[in-house]
Amino acid sequence: MTSKTQRRPRLAKGMNLMWALLVWLTTALATPLRVESGPIPSGHLAHRWFYLSTNLLVDANVSAAENLMRRAAASGYNGFVLADYKLNILDRMGPEYFKNARRIA
Repeated sequence: MTSKTQRRPRLAKGMNLMWALLVWLTTALATPLRVESGPIPSGHLAHRWFYLSTNLLVDANVSAAENLMRRAAASGYNGFVLADYKLNILDRMGPEYFKNARRIA
């Protein structure tokens, strides 16, 4: 009698990497992040900035950005990095955009 062994199908190249990435991503997302509230101790960092990605052409976005900036200042942040695609095309922006930009400057 011959015994037939069943072979598992082999994963295509790159599938092992995909599974490893999936496991890593699942673990990373399931791990709780430690968040401390309150002001950062003075002298700890000279520049405490946050990243702000928004569309300054929309008035509601500027109001939300102003609120976020107030909250950040209360937590010890002293600056921000602004990301807005329209900074690349300022020559095509109307006065409304610059009025809104001045609101957060």
